[in-house]
This record gives sequence, structure tokens and C-alpha cells, in this order.
Amino acid sequence: MARLNHIPRLSSKKDGICIYFRKGNFYMRTKSTLSGERVKNAPEFHQTMIYAGLLGRTSKIGSQVYKSLPEKSRKAGLYKTITGKAMKMLKNGMEENDIIDFLLSCQ
Repeated sequence: MARLNHIPRLSSKKDGICIYFRKGNFYMRTKSTLSGERVKNAPEFHQTMIYAGLLGRTSKIGSQVYKSLPEKSRKAGLYKTITGKAMKMLKNGMEENDIIDFLLSCQ
């Protein structure tokens, strides 16, 4: 990845090169050959899609539990902790409602 020392006119993709702005700097890189369609449908990304589905479910669980907490109890990093615990429980075969009930009872 290269860092640019001048400001391009706009972020773009041209001739196989992507130019983008990140953390106060412009960068450029070669365009990826990987597409969202390939990740969703290719057999080699099957496990990736399984984990993406799990992450979506744990995100909803974490959001529901986090929003039920009193505002003074909500702290930085707590949402991540909740979703991490929910992910472990989902992987162990627990049902979503049971996970929510358990996490709410721990608070």
C-alpha cells in the first residue's frame, strides 16, 4: 500500500488502482479481484459465511441486551464483551432466547 503526498481530485478506482482517504491520508492500492458475489457463493468461503451469519445473530443479541441496561451501566467495550459471550454460547448450541435471558440475569 502506498501513501500519497499530494491530494488527488477525488477517491476513485481507475485502471486497476484504488485511491482512498483513511485516517487523514490518501492511499492507493491495486484493485482486489475478490467480489462480494464470490464470497457469498464460492465453496471455499462457506465457513466465512457461516461465521458471518453467527456474527449477525450475536450482534442482534448483544444490541438487545446492551439496550436493556441502564445508561449509567453502559461502558466502553461492554457491548463487545456481551457479543463475545453470546458468540461462545451460540457455538455451544444454546438458543438465542436462552442466551438473552442468561446475559440479562448476569447484569
